[in-house]
Amino acid sequence: MTPRQRECLDCIESYIDEHGYSPSYVEIAGMLGIASRAAVHRHIAALKRRGFIRAGYGQARSIEIVEDAPLRRAALDLINARQAANINENHWRRLERAAHAAS
Repeated sequence: MTPRQRECLDCIESYIDEHGYSPSYVEIAGMLGIASRAAVHRHIAALKRRGFIRAGYGQARSIEIVEDAPLRRAALDLINARQAANINENHWRRLERAAHAAS
């Protein structure tokens, strides 16, 4: 899951918690600060493929969060750990390059 997909999932969860129904693609785009519904569709499709959400085909406001909590939380924890490790690794590589360039 990319950070943007994670942000999309968090927006959907928050919206459902607040309103009791799922947001439209236009509302998701607004929450993410993007203009393209096609980009929202790609994020939704990726989240469906990964099993985090489900939605009815051609049905408005049909996005549902898959509530298999233990498996889902474990997957999110792993994703977060991977992203943190990648960020840390990239940071150290930049520091090493800067140090090498300075010497």
